[in-house]
Amino acid sequence: MPEMDGQQVLEEIRKIEAKNNVMGLDSVKIIMTTALDDFDNIKKAFFNQCEGYLVKPVEKNKVIEKLVDMGLIN
Repeated sequence: MPEMDGQQVLEEIRKIEAKNNVMGLDSVKIIMTTALDDFDNIKKAFFNQCEGYLVKPVEKNKVIEKLVDMGLIN
């Protein structure tokens, strides 16, 4: 992304939610999709409250599995 990386976007989304008192189950569900498969990046994403993390290339079955795990689809 030209202006921000995914971690920065995640942080901005959470700041907007906090500013508008959107918390818990009402917050946006975010699955990070990235080429970065390193522990520090993954840890940072979950610290900033992403719900899932998929490393590219993303496979359809992994996306479906993550959505099921999150209770967003059956």
